[in-house]
Amino acid sequence: MAKVFVSYASPDLALAAKLHEWLEADGHEVFLDRDPRTGIAVGDEWVRRLHERLRWANALLCVITTDYLASAWCTAELDTARMLGSRILPLRPGTVVHPLLDEIQHTDLADPAKARARIARALREIDAAGDPHWPDGRSPFPGLVPLDVDRHRVFFGRDREVAELVGLVQEDNGGTLVVGPSGCGKSSLVRAGLIPAMTGVPGVFPLPVVMPGHDPVSALDHVLAQTPSHRPLLVIDQLEEVFTLSDVHRRREFAGRLRDTDAHLVCTIRPEYLTELLSDPHLADLCGRVHPVTPLRRESLREIIERPAEIAGIAIDEHLTSRLIDDTGDGTALPLLAFTLAELSDGVRRGGRLSSARYDALGGVRGALLAQSDAALLAATTGRTAPDVLAALLSLVTVDERGRPTRRHVPGISFPELAEFVTRRLVTTDTIAGEVVLGVAHEAFLTEWPPLAEAITEHAAALRTRGALEQAATEWTAAGRPPSRLWQGAHLHVAREDVTRVDLSATADDFLHASVRHDRHRRRRTVTVLSVLLVIALAGAAIAYNRQLIAQDRQSEAEQRQRAAVAQQLITQAGTFTSVAPWAALALGVAAGRIAPGNASANAVVRHTLANSGYRGALPGQTRVVHARRARLLAGVGTDGSVTVWSTSAPGPPRLKHRLAVDGMGLRQVAISPDGRTLATANSSGEILVWDLTATTPHRIGPVLSGEFQPITDMAFTNDGTTLVTANRHDARLWNISDPTRTHLLGWYLHHDGASEINAVAFSPGGELLAAGESLWDVTRSEQPRPAGRLPVGTAPLRDVAFSPVRGLAAVSGDDGVVLVDVSDPDHPRAVSARLAGSESTKSLDFSPDGRTLAITGGLGGTAMWDVTDPLAPRRVADTPPAITAGSVSFSPDGHSLAVENTLWDLTGKFRPAPIGEPFDADVRSLAFSPDGTTLAVGGDDRVTLWRPHDPATPFGEPLTGISPHEPTAVTFAPDGRVLAAGNTFQDVTDPGHPRKKHQLEYWTVLTVFSPDGNYFLTTTAGDTGNVPTLWSSRDPARRDRFLRGHDTKVAAAAISPDSRKIATVSTDGSVRGWDFLAPGSVPDPMVGNVSGAAAVAFSPDSGVLVAGGSGGTALVWDTQGVSRVGQPMPVAAAQLAFAPHGRLLATGSPDGTVLLWDMTDPFTPRQLGPPLRFRARGPLAFSPDGTTLATGDVSDGVRLWDLRPLTSMLDKPFEIACEILGEGLAEQEWPQLVPGLPYRETCP
Repeated sequence: MAKVFVSYASPDLALAAKLHEWLEADGHEVFLDRDPRTGIAVGDEWVRRLHERLRWANALLCVITTDYLASAWCTAELDTARMLGSRILPLRPGTVVHPLLDEIQHTDLADPAKARARIARALREIDAAGDPHWPDGRSPFPGLVPLDVDRHRVFFGRDREVAELVGLVQEDNGGTLVVGPSGCGKSSLVRAGLIPAMTGVPGVFPLPVVMPGHDPVSALDHVLAQTPSHRPLLVIDQLEEVFTLSDVHRRREFAGRLRDTDAHLVCTIRPEYLTELLSDPHLADLCGRVHPVTPLRRESLREIIERPAEIAGIAIDEHLTSRLIDDTGDGTALPLLAFTLAELSDGVRRGGRLSSARYDALGGVRGALLAQSDAALLAATTGRTAPDVLAALLSLVTVDERGRPTRRHVPGISFPELAEFVTRRLVTTDTIAGEVVLGVAHEAFLTEWPPLAEAITEHAAALRTRGALEQAATEWTAAGRPPSRLWQGAHLHVAREDVTRVDLSATADDFLHASVRHDRHRRRRTVTVLSVLLVIALAGAAIAYNRQLIAQDRQSEAEQRQRAAVAQQLITQAGTFTSVAPWAALALGVAAGRIAPGNASANAVVRHTLANSGYRGALPGQTRVVHARRARLLAGVGTDGSVTVWSTSAPGPPRLKHRLAVDGMGLRQVAISPDGRTLATANSSGEILVWDLTATTPHRIGPVLSGEFQPITDMAFTNDGTTLVTANRHDARLWNISDPTRTHLLGWYLHHDGASEINAVAFSPGGELLAAGESLWDVTRSEQPRPAGRLPVGTAPLRDVAFSPVRGLAAVSGDDGVVLVDVSDPDHPRAVSARLAGSESTKSLDFSPDGRTLAITGGLGGTAMWDVTDPLAPRRVADTPPAITAGSVSFSPDGHSLAVENTLWDLTGKFRPAPIGEPFDADVRSLAFSPDGTTLAVGGDDRVTLWRPHDPATPFGEPLTGISPHEPTAVTFAPDGRVLAAGNTFQDVTDPGHPRKKHQLEYWTVLTVFSPDGNYFLTTTAGDTGNVPTLWSSRDPARRDRFLRGHDTKVAAAAISPDSRKIATVSTDGSVRGWDFLAPGSVPDPMVGNVSGAAAVAFSPDSGVLVAGGSGGTALVWDTQGVSRVGQPMPVAAAQLAFAPHGRLLATGSPDGTVLLWDMTDPFTPRQLGPPLRFRARGPLAFSPDGTTLATGDVSDGVRLWDLRPLTSMLDKPFEIACEILGEGLAEQEWPQLVPGLPYRETCP
């Protein structure tokens, strides 16, 4: 519907309000500055707010009166709307005509019904036409390039994030770092969201966005040459380029320039480069605040599809939006969706529509990118070969030290081979520091188009070396080409070998040749030079050691304050990394705790990360990892051409066992036999080596197996380890390795006529069936394989295949997604599931050992877990945290871990509470443990049952009945454990098997609470008096001590502090009150803040903290000493609350049954510990007295007991566990930047 700004003079507010009511009733979005719901709020900067709403609106409804003509601000609103191109709708209550609007048709209000109809018709026309500001014929979808400032009108789905960023910038507490994985939309957020939102804000001048590129200093100077009259807003997009494309000297100069400017600084960066940023001495402290950007939720995808189309006046075929959302899967595939939408809307003008037929022709979300890329390659090969074109594309790519491909800019006139890719918007032209450059439109293009992705993998070492060489050459030239900057020795030798496969710039070529000449002269002086260097190194070490001793000896109160300040900074940084980089959060949190022992926040952030992330350890530099199926070994091939083998037999992170490398042979593929005794590796030339892993030092066995110079795409062992299959793109080959010293080819080159290239191979669990690409082979007799059927891949080629341990089921991934296939009849395999939603980007897949779960990884860093227990209806159940990249996936033999390329994740939730036994006693309304923990009382509808918590198979005796016929029975133990308050009765439970009634109160009791000192008990009753809690003497239960008056509505919950000094109550209207036992006649303290919905209240065991919650969505925390709120409201619906006896845990239960555990070590910042409990509980919660067990109740499921010992053990020693996972703490070279001014210490000794 239309977006209308109501412009009026203050005396005409009543009429403006009536118009506002009309327009909203017709379904339009309306802004009226005085509207209490959506107008200008108290504390808003009203000028900025009005400007922002004028930019938002596409229609201005003017109430033309004499007062309107006299108002300077009304005239300003009118001028602004005309300048923006908004539709002007003048409305006249009388006969006044505005001189600026005499050429525009007015509407008279003499006949209100007619005026309303005319306004409604005009607004319908505006709505049907889309945004008049949007040019006809211009697509509202950007494709692979981010939305920029000029497209801010079609930027949707991130309103909350934009508001948060604006708030951070206006706080002016240092720079802001916007962190998110590639493709999540962070560039669009700052360009099309933040900058337009800050435009017009008084005192702020947004500058053009800076892309660092090869020369970040020139790029920055080019922008800073502008001289704004106000303080500038400076956005650095893709800050990681200062690490991937620039050198250390330019990085230092760049940081100095940023430090010299007084701009509001906002930088975007990918999370995998946070470690480099934090370790850089010049950049680490420029952006002290981190704003994580997560991929868009599925529900937001509809908005980013439909709203831009509305702006451009383009309709969408019925059901097409839903298909686009389903095929996209989740926000990680956002670049592919954006590209598809750009292709769908290409050539569609205002009044046209996006059609399902065209979508089908494009091939869906992923097919659009692939089709355009293939078409560009085909057109570009006219007069040149495909390798020539791919080589030109590789000039736009660099690979960092961890094997991560990133974009690189080159002069735009250098590569005519790429013209077709520019035409199809896959490669873009840009101007950086006044120079026209080429670059890929998005890094998704580097990973999603197989020909380029494979070329990058094949040339990774060369691309990485070229990047380092180009940086070194630039630095050498800038310094005047001194010999001291040249490369030498092994470094030079490796570089010469690598860069023969890629193009170099003239400067890099000069640098390489100069290095070769200089190295020849250097060798003659080697001995002398080494001697001098050794002396210098020893002297430097002695000086550093003496300085460290001096620093350690200078302990003072000032240093203690410095330690506390540095620790707090580390804690703040760690808190922002828990979800995007858990390894960094752990390392920073542990360092903070070591620097400032006893810091509660440091403990809390480490505990939170351990409980929530599932991070088990790093597999640095790996591009492919695979577990041995029956041995606790993990093998991986790295970006440096080596193969690493880890042991996973011990708890904690993987332990390095072997590292294998072959001189002059970069290894690219690896396979490990199921028993872990044999390893196979392959290089890019197709040579295959077999290794014996049983020896202390692995060694090669048997001959080199030739792949006839064809790169090996995949390898696999049979389950018995006697046969190895290897594949290149054209065929697969079987090798008999039953005797590895005599390995030989079985004589078959397996390939179906007409089949596509072979990217993956796999054996069935019994080894009788082989999948080689899309082709199935019966290899029961391996010396005579028999061709069987073909897997239903969909859009070829097949990208990966895996057999389930459950016989007869396989999963295959094609370009259009993953399907489950019934292979019980190998000659006629058939798909049994639909394409898994969001699986178009899948690169690798693996079944869990029990066959119930399928893990799939995509090219944009996402890893999804699917429940395939029913292959006909697979169900997505979880996602692992985002990995840096996601090229391979492998389950451990026990299914407890998942290796995703370079990270190992724990799937057991080892700190997560586990249910103890089966549920019992379905009739549960209240719960209470006896003080000695030997009895659990369960109150139901007019009944109470006493159970043995450690043996809940049978209760102590028959249930007590006839206690509360009108209300659910509440149960509470007296402090001595001998008396149980059950409803309005007091039961002697000295013998739990034979309880007897000791006393009965006059009123039906809803709630009873004993004071811990045993002197009093408090009750609330049913009926009209329920808003007046009553305090009774325990010595004489018939004697009422006092009424606690102070609530206007019924009391929902009450608690007495463990020190028996305070009482807290919360009523059904959400008000919270506190009483002091030592002042019997005192008026209650009204606590600041209300909760909403069904309410609960609880004191911490030390009586220092009070928590009150409600079903409305928040819980509040108070410091009981000063009766003051602490921290921010907890974002949880808490109709049930319970503190653990040790005080570190708080359990909350919501009306929908979600039970969460919170770390309350630092009550200013409660932190959620892990996901909700596995089973829902919509009833009471109770901790056992020793804090190791939690009881939960649900009227349908009954009572469940939960084992908290793994979690409490982690709470006891979080740093030790974190260090076990990390392997090591902060490195010494990182210390000066992260911990300034303090001497280095090992944080994980």
